[in-house]
Amino acid sequence: MSLAEQILGAKAQRRNIDGAPFAIHNIVLVVGVQDDMPEEHIGRKGKILYYEYDGGCGQSYPKEPLIGVRFFDNNNLEEFWAEELKKETL
Repeated sequence: MSLAEQILGAKAQRRNIDGAPFAIHNIVLVVGVQDDMPEEHIGRKGKILYYEYDGGCGQSYPKEPLIGVRFFDNNNLEEFWAEELKKETL
């Protein structure tokens, strides 16, 4: 069982979805965070692993998922909104 499945059960969508803000496996840079997220994430790069639409945080299909990002520097997994991320390259 993957980490995403352990955290979110079967709700994690690990495939590209038409209309989603990014593609699975895109490299992203964290450019902002919500009030409840540590600012230390700003400037970190990671890879998009999944979309989550059923968490009860105001997500809407397909344009506004929470986006699961695994960071390169420590392998941690965090969720962000699209406006907190910017597509990047390695």
